[in-house]
Amino acid sequence: SDAQTYLLGTLAGVIDKQSEEKPVVAEMDVKVQARTPTQKTLPVLDAAGPGLRAREALRDAVDTGVRNLRLAREAEMVGDYARAATLIQGRLTLEEFSQDPEAWLFFAKLCGRARGRQAAAEESLRQAVQLLAEGSGNPSEDLAREVDFMLASLMLDRGRHTEAVAVFRTWHERNYDEPFYCFFLGLALFLAGDPEAAKPLLQAAGKPQVWFQGVYDEEMMQAKLAADSAVAPDPAPYAGYLQKLLDFGLPALVFTFVDQCGILPAEVLAREPIALADAAASTLDRDYEAAVARLEPLLERDDVSAAAWRLAGQCYFQLQEPEKSLHALQEAVQREPELEDPVVYVRLGHVLLLKKRWKQARDAFLRSVRCEATAEAWSGVAIAEHRSDEVPAFYEAVLEAQLLDFERPDVWALLTLAHMRLENFDAAESLK
Repeated sequence: SDAQTYLLGTLAGVIDKQSEEKPVVAEMDVKVQARTPTQKTLPVLDAAGPGLRAREALRDAVDTGVRNLRLAREAEMVGDYARAATLIQGRLTLEEFSQDPEAWLFFAKLCGRARGRQAAAEESLRQAVQLLAEGSGNPSEDLAREVDFMLASLMLDRGRHTEAVAVFRTWHERNYDEPFYCFFLGLALFLAGDPEAAKPLLQAAGKPQVWFQGVYDEEMMQAKLAADSAVAPDPAPYAGYLQKLLDFGLPALVFTFVDQCGILPAEVLAREPIALADAAASTLDRDYEAAVARLEPLLERDDVSAAAWRLAGQCYFQLQEPEKSLHALQEAVQREPELEDPVVYVRLGHVLLLKKRWKQARDAFLRSVRCEATAEAWSGVAIAEHRSDEVPAFYEAVLEAQLLDFERPDVWALLTLAHMRLENFDAAESLK
């Protein structure tokens, strides 16, 4: 969190100033501590929206599964994948989730997005396969397919092409007219060293399902593709397949299709939605320079999507270019004013903090809270109020953050600072 970047200096300054003064417990601080959890005292809490205050999250505290899932999502939001994985592992030790294949699939996807945890992802998927075979949880064909396709895609990414081809071929032969199956089998055959067999499957993957009527084998498929050779491929289905690979946390397979398979013409690859998926893959791979290089030509077009601006804002932030990040995020919000994405507003709030626009930063964080209450957003509100010298609101926002996540050291540091600014030195001392 950005709180950690300046707290040491701020705390030192406050300590130097307050150590010369007589310690007194502020009357307001006593009243705030004495109020009941449901009492509201400050406009900053009302601005978060009815029913969204962090104290309402206390009802989730007794539900470890709900709490761990919420905190894991927030940890991933700020890039702390180690903590996110630990929280979900803790969730899987609970009886209600240990026998749920969907919970194991969720953990596998998290491991994929975390990068470098492919072995853990595969182990989780195999556990999900076993539970599905035993009929545990709420088994369905859709869930079984999702588990199978992620496991086979993971094996493909790890160089075990033969195993991946066998899984995808089983699904393809079961439902020959499903373009989704054509894409994954085609990609697997391409990586297995059989581009001739892969090409018609990858081309057919861009066709609607009705196109497959009357097609019953590979020869008929190739003949129909030859008859349709003058028809430009539709990039939309391919963008969906690439998004599924990103959901699995496998950007390398996205790069393989975009850069090597040669199915889509260059002019299609250079535009949305394929270029956006390629940039998202670079972002997932933590290669923000490559993502920006892919995005910047898109941003020059009048028809660029809000999603492209959002991704650009995130990449510029990671590259420590706050001016460009601010412009991109503001463009995204302006183009999609009804956007309900807490991550975007948290990122916008942090950029505004860097620009020292305290009130605007507070408003951005509060908008994130209205989407989803998180300790990250409330700590952002706290920092903005602190820098605006709104000490009571600063203290209230820190309390909200602490109630949502009492394990974050930056939140405890903010709480210490708040007590010192309120001249409540005994309480500050007790937090050491």
